[in-house]
Amino acid sequence: MLKYLCFVKVFYISVYFLRNGFPEDKFRLRNTLIELGKERLCALHIHDTNFVEDLHTIPYLHKINYGDVLNALSEIEYSGDITFEANAVYRNFPKELHLSVARLMCDIGNHFAETLTAKS
Repeated sequence: MLKYLCFVKVFYISVYFLRNGFPEDKFRLRNTLIELGKERLCALHIHDTNFVEDLHTIPYLHKINYGDVLNALSEIEYSGDITFEANAVYRNFPKELHLSVARLMCDIGNHFAETLTAKS
């Protein structure tokens, strides 16, 4: 074991689901996060998926159950960064709604932060 915290990990939520498919057992994600270790897990890279391809959209638009994700993160007392890679979400909206979509993305981020803070 290293004496000092030299390396940290970024966890790609969508890639996890692309490789593992829909988890029948929601505790598999929890166990994976525990294995990564809360001391070194410092960032989440998040976008939604249909379990076939990376879609790069905001959470809650496709198949990932973000309630289960937030519960698993709360259980390990996650306190790192959250990054949405959601540039493709704008494709389906007219330019006039892009600001509203950006606000929704911000609201989802605030919801994640509030949920994780409330449960820890």
